[in-house]
Amino acid sequence: MIAFVGSLPGLMTAVIIVGGVLSGVFTVTESGAFGALYAFIVTLLVYRAITWSNFKMAVMSSVRTTSMVMILIAC
Repeated sequence: MIAFVGSLPGLMTAVIIVGGVLSGVFTVTESGAFGALYAFIVTLLVYRAITWSNFKMAVMSSVRTTSMVMILIAC
């Protein structure tokens, strides 16, 4: 039960994304952006699992993956 209560802020990400789209508050793109921002804030403030070096690694990994996909699309 304690683990479930501790995971509620993270689980709310999916509720915000799906609920925002189905209720008509967000478009799909806006919902994804808001969900990503909410997940970042929850990770930073609630779980305190991200440091500056972890953030830099995550951004670099994301840029690499996005660039690989873009190169594949361009080819």
